[in-house]
Amino acid sequence: MTSPDVLDALRLLQTGRLREAAIKLKHLREGRPDAPDVLQAAAMVAMQRGDFVTAEDVCAAWVKSMPEHPLPQARLGTAQMHQGRFDDARSTLDQGLKKYADDPHLTRARAELAEREGQPKDAWQRIEPLQQHDDPSIRVEAARVALAAGHAEVAQAIAEVLLAEASVPTIVHRRAAFVRARALETQGDLEKAWDAYVAANKVGARPFDPAAYDDYVNRIIAAYPRPIETDEKPLAEDVVFVVGSPRTGSSLLERIVDAHPEGYGLGEISLGGELLQHIPAQGKQPWFSRSHKLSPADQQKMQNTYLTPLRELSPNVKRRLDKNLTNLSRIGLLGQLFPGAKAVICQREPIPCGLSCFVQDLSPAGFPWSSDPAHIARALRAQSRLCAHWLETKPLTMIDVRYEDFVAGGEAAQRGLIEGIGLEWDPACAKFHSQKGRGTTTSSYAQVQKPMHASANQAGSKWGDRLELFRCP
Repeated sequence: MTSPDVLDALRLLQTGRLREAAIKLKHLREGRPDAPDVLQAAAMVAMQRGDFVTAEDVCAAWVKSMPEHPLPQARLGTAQMHQGRFDDARSTLDQGLKKYADDPHLTRARAELAEREGQPKDAWQRIEPLQQHDDPSIRVEAARVALAAGHAEVAQAIAEVLLAEASVPTIVHRRAAFVRARALETQGDLEKAWDAYVAANKVGARPFDPAAYDDYVNRIIAAYPRPIETDEKPLAEDVVFVVGSPRTGSSLLERIVDAHPEGYGLGEISLGGELLQHIPAQGKQPWFSRSHKLSPADQQKMQNTYLTPLRELSPNVKRRLDKNLTNLSRIGLLGQLFPGAKAVICQREPIPCGLSCFVQDLSPAGFPWSSDPAHIARALRAQSRLCAHWLETKPLTMIDVRYEDFVAGGEAAQRGLIEGIGLEWDPACAKFHSQKGRGTTTSSYAQVQKPMHASANQAGSKWGDRLELFRCP
C-alpha cells in the first residue's frame, strides 16, 4: 500500500516538479529506509531525472527489502544499463530471469539491453510475445524494439493502438507517438511522418519563453566576463567536461574516449548541477551572481562534493568525462572550482542540429525548447553564443569540436581529441563502435555502434524546405 506522503511525491513527479519530488523522497528514506513504497517511488523519480547513480543505490536497497519480487531487480538492471555498464546489467537481469523466467519487467529490460548492445533481432525475439501486454510501458518498448529490428509496420501498429487509448500515461503516449513517426519515416512516407513528429512533440510539451532564455544566457555571460583568478594549483587535471547542445556528437566523443584504456565516460551525471545547491543563498540573487563570493571553505566543500564521487565511480584512469550537456551554463563556475580541468565544446551547424533535436524524443522537462522548430532555433542560437563566450574567455582549457569537421576527419580527428585531453593515442579508440561491456546511454546509442562516417552530415536533406523552419531569423 502506498502511503499518503509517497503519493504526494508522485503528484510532484506527475506535474514535472522532479527536484521537489526527489527532495521529499530523500527525507522519507531517512525515516523509512526499507519501506518498499518509498524506494519504488524514489527509484522512479531518480530515473526520470536521469540520475541513474542514485537510482542504482535506491534499487539495490529495494531489492534487499523485497528479495522475492522481480520488479526491483528489473529496475536495478535498468539503472546499471543507463549508466552504460552493460556487463553489470546483463548479470543482474539474467540472474533475475533464472528465477523469474516469465516476468515481463525483467524480459522488457533484458530486451532493451540487447537492443542497446546492437542485437535488435535478439531483443525482438525476447519481447515480441509481450506486444499485447496489459502494461502500456511494456508495449511501447516492444514497439521501439520492433522498429529497431526492422519491423516498421509492426511498430507502427503497436504505437497506434497505444495512441488510441485514453488512459495511457503521458510519457508512454509521447514515446508511442515518436515510434509511430519514426516508423512512417522508415517506410518512406515523409508527409505523414513530418505531421507525426509535430504531433509527437506536442505530447507533454512544456512552456518555453525564448526571450527569457536569451536573457538568462546574457546574464551568465555578463557574470563571467573573464575567468575568475585563482591561486590554487591544478587539482582536476583528470576531469574533462563535455558540453554543448544536444545532437552535436557528444556521445560519439565520449564513446571514443571511453574506448581508451585510460579514459572513462561517466555519461550524463548530475554532479555538476548539484554544486549549485552548495552556493550560499543571498536573497533572490541567481547562482551565477553568488558564485563569485564563495569562501575558501565553501569552495573546498564544493570541490570535494564533486571530485570524490566522480573518482569513486571511475577508479584507476587518467581522464574522466562528465558529459552532462547542461554544464554549458556552468563553465565559468567549473573553471573557478576545478583548475586544471578541460572542457570540450561540441558544436554543429544549427539547421541539421535543430532537425535532429526535433525528431528525437528529447525530455520536455530537460529541454523545454525542443518541441517547436522556432524555439529550437532560438535556443540553439543562444547556446552558440554561450559556447563562443567560453571559447573566448577560457575559464578552463577549452577544446572546440565541430561535428561536421570531426566526422569527416576520420582517425586524424580522433587522434586530435585524444591528444587534446592529454592521453596518448591508442588503436582501441578507432574501434570505439565495437567496444563491449559498456555502452552509450543517450538517444545516440545506435549511431555510436557504427564506424564514424561523414554521410551523417547529409542525413536531413530529404526533408527539403522544412529545414528552413530551423533557421533563426
